[in-house]
Amino acid sequence: MFRIRLAGITVEIDNRHNLVFEQCKNYLCDDCATHMELLKKCLDAKGIEYEIDTSIVRGLDYYSRTVFEFVSTDIGAQGTVCGGGRYDGLVEELGGNSTPACGFALGMERLLLTLEEQAALHSAADRSITPAAFGIIFTLSTGIRLGELLGLQWGDLDYENQAIRIRRTVGRLQRIDESGQLIPKGLGIPTTEIVARSPKSKNAQRTIPLFPKVWNDLMIYRDKQKDLFTLLGIAPTSTTPIFSTPLGLMYEPRTYEDLFKRTLKEAKVSDINFHALRHTFATRALEAGMDIKVLSSILGHAQASTTLNLYAHALPDHKRVSMEKMGEFYGSVLHSA
Repeated sequence: MFRIRLAGITVEIDNRHNLVFEQCKNYLCDDCATHMELLKKCLDAKGIEYEIDTSIVRGLDYYSRTVFEFVSTDIGAQGTVCGGGRYDGLVEELGGNSTPACGFALGMERLLLTLEEQAALHSAADRSITPAAFGIIFTLSTGIRLGELLGLQWGDLDYENQAIRIRRTVGRLQRIDESGQLIPKGLGIPTTEIVARSPKSKNAQRTIPLFPKVWNDLMIYRDKQKDLFTLLGIAPTSTTPIFSTPLGLMYEPRTYEDLFKRTLKEAKVSDINFHALRHTFATRALEAGMDIKVLSSILGHAQASTTLNLYAHALPDHKRVSMEKMGEFYGSVLHSA
């Protein structure tokens, strides 16, 4: 007996039978068939689009029941950006208890904007009729998270040093009642709420210096926002969100994501999530020669090793440029001797 693992299914068949892949799904054991139907129901309930691909060959010697791939149709033939599967037997093989598990690998470099795409997105955000679209440019220039961007207030600016202080993050959280229990659905009251709170770690509370062009553009954006508020009779304060709605209110993360998606479409850039802007900034910073520890501090990572593990793909060229600089030093030493 042997097992053929396809996308989302495990098949056990006798190796004397010559079956084509399209027929394999007709030979599922009862447990695997039940598992597959439950998985499909979960995906449907979450509104996640999927297709059953009977030609995937991935992890034949260790995955069980389900293998999967996240595929983009916008980056050529090698469109898989993430792939993995269930490792249900792994812990047990290592001497532990039977434990459901899942593993995957992610190609970070496939989630980054190219220089051309970055320029197109920058231009589209600059042309946007929604002033807060400047936040897209700001994120590409600082690498901050969406929640941090929406949590910025005008009082967080350090005018003397032309820097921005990250002091809070915005997100939608589950509401709890007076006893500390989650509010269940179906009671006719909202079960989630938008909350601004301190970042999750001390390192995430940080100060980011802005390079002159970004600072100047931020000041231009501030003046435009003030003009709009004056027309609407709004008096901004130090607690007014920098990247606010036209009425001076804090953006809902999903609403800002919608603005981002519209700007992507206007720029004719393939669909990505907002967090890809952070990855793009980090990669460009390393390509420009930024020290890994400095970049780690700007991104708010707890350890430089986290930054190194995430963005190691950008370091080969960085190493070459650094060694070329050492070559210049080597030559100057010889000539001075």
